[in-house]
Amino acid sequence: MRMKKMISAILSLVMVFTLFGGAMTTSAATVKLDSELTAVKKLGFLNASQAKRINKTATQTEVTKMITTAVKKRYGKTGKFLADRKRAAGSSAATKHYFASTLYFAMYQQILSPKYPGYEDYMLMATAEMSDKIMADAEVMGVRKDGSIGTLSMFDECADIESIHGNDKIAKKYKYMVDYGSDTSMVYVCALYDRVTGLPVMSLDSKNRFLPQKKMTVGDAARATLRFYRSLEGKENYVKLSQAGAYNKKIITDQLLNKKTSLPEASNQKLPVWRGILNGTMGYVKYQALGGRADKVIREGDIKAAADTGVNHMSIMISFPWLQGLHQKDGYVDKTRLEELDRVIALCMKYDMHVTLENCETPGISMWGEDEHEKGTENLAKPGMAKTYADYWGMLAKRYKGIDNKYLAFNLMVEPGFTSEEQYEKLLGPSVDAIFAVDESRVVIADIHNWGLTGEAMAKRGVALSHHHYDPRDFCVLEGTDYEQDKDYLHSVKWEYTAKDTFDLHAYGDENIVSLNDVRKTAEKYGVGFMVGEFGIFGGGQLSKYRYSDETISAYYTSMIKAFEEEGIGWVGGSMDSQWGIMISYPCVEGAKYEKLKNSNNYYDKTIGAIFKKINGV
Repeated sequence: MRMKKMISAILSLVMVFTLFGGAMTTSAATVKLDSELTAVKKLGFLNASQAKRINKTATQTEVTKMITTAVKKRYGKTGKFLADRKRAAGSSAATKHYFASTLYFAMYQQILSPKYPGYEDYMLMATAEMSDKIMADAEVMGVRKDGSIGTLSMFDECADIESIHGNDKIAKKYKYMVDYGSDTSMVYVCALYDRVTGLPVMSLDSKNRFLPQKKMTVGDAARATLRFYRSLEGKENYVKLSQAGAYNKKIITDQLLNKKTSLPEASNQKLPVWRGILNGTMGYVKYQALGGRADKVIREGDIKAAADTGVNHMSIMISFPWLQGLHQKDGYVDKTRLEELDRVIALCMKYDMHVTLENCETPGISMWGEDEHEKGTENLAKPGMAKTYADYWGMLAKRYKGIDNKYLAFNLMVEPGFTSEEQYEKLLGPSVDAIFAVDESRVVIADIHNWGLTGEAMAKRGVALSHHHYDPRDFCVLEGTDYEQDKDYLHSVKWEYTAKDTFDLHAYGDENIVSLNDVRKTAEKYGVGFMVGEFGIFGGGQLSKYRYSDETISAYYTSMIKAFEEEGIGWVGGSMDSQWGIMISYPCVEGAKYEKLKNSNNYYDKTIGAIFKKINGV
């Protein structure tokens, strides 16, 4: 009897131990997934077994499978490289470089579709080519070794990358040697970011190190895969211009179009006194004019932050080559990118901001070709290009015909390099015809600022005129000077001008170049509207730790804007995102107070923002 009781007691203890021990084991194995990991699991990049070991080291096989699944889900298929990479992978730990190089070579094949000679030969081929053709527009920003701020060269600015090129001394110090990919794959992965959250796929550490041999956990790899997946555009959808169709009504809704708005009426005969800001994010395909961009994605937080400063107009640079898509062909457009443009216009409408679309490039300029912005006029003069250019404007006129001028206008070309009215008429006259043939009331604006121009050719056609007023130039434009990084000089400069006196200054200090008042007189003569399409302090495109004092910046903007508005002139401050703007992609200015914006890749500059809020009465 006693023996039976002892056995019964032992069994009870075993059951209790098993029950609680099992519960403890289950609890320890259950990992609570955050929002990113939950999204990854839902997309199928992370299975249930992996979800229980997110803090364990990922294997090469796991990483390759995650990336393969993401590429296939986005594009509907994968290339042979990923299939061979998966066969070559094993149970070895996946490093940051393994992840980066897998992404790089997968996208190299996906985008460029080069001949695939075989796994090993392919990697060597792509490495030797050092292709920048798949690189994102984004730049890796940070503090360089010399203390300056701007675009980072991974090889020059990241000491731990030098061993990739065979520096044995440094390789020994950092205890690794990378076999494939050079620094290209790491630049690629650091330039990509999640278009939903703005988080980078991977980033450098606080000492500007990539640490390529650092092992990745399953969770690290899953998060990076999600961000990579969400960094990719939607599937390409090429159609002829005639098949582009109207805007997507699920994006630009009837509710938006019919909502109550405080925006003023606009016509080619009378432009409102807009208070505007320049957004160049969706501009040049090959490089970014103002530097430090995040990519060609405008997020809701950017629009809201601009609207919160009291502006009611956003000039958005666009690029016809960008609208053509990665695989450009004249006469075709990528509808996926058109709908991205729809989305940006809809966001501006939501926040009661007028949009002026300003094209800055002729079709066919390659993202990796020889063409530069300065060749825009030369390209437009090529046989047949004026008509092709006009066809793209005609397509946009048809697409947005139902949108009122209160919300939308077109600027024919940003700062065209024409030297005569005859050239302006010959090369952009067809675009005016194409737009007015679709919508004769659409507000169309022509930039007039170059030498030899008066604006008459466009004004005679009923086109409104715009002047870019970066005057006095010795104050507003530091481009190409040593002053951009000179703290002592910048801090000593004061605004000592009378704003209205600048209206008769000839652009760039040349008496032969048109002034603000010259263009305004032409507009008045022909009964068309006039505005200052750009003005402000322009630092030449490189981020700097320094700028003029807050008092000087405030005095300049306050004085200029007061003068514009007293004269009934609408204005656009350029640029929205720079060390002189209300926001920036990298917080660079010494002493400035920045705040990371929600739903944005940018940082809000509280000082510059406060200046514009005060001017705009917010």
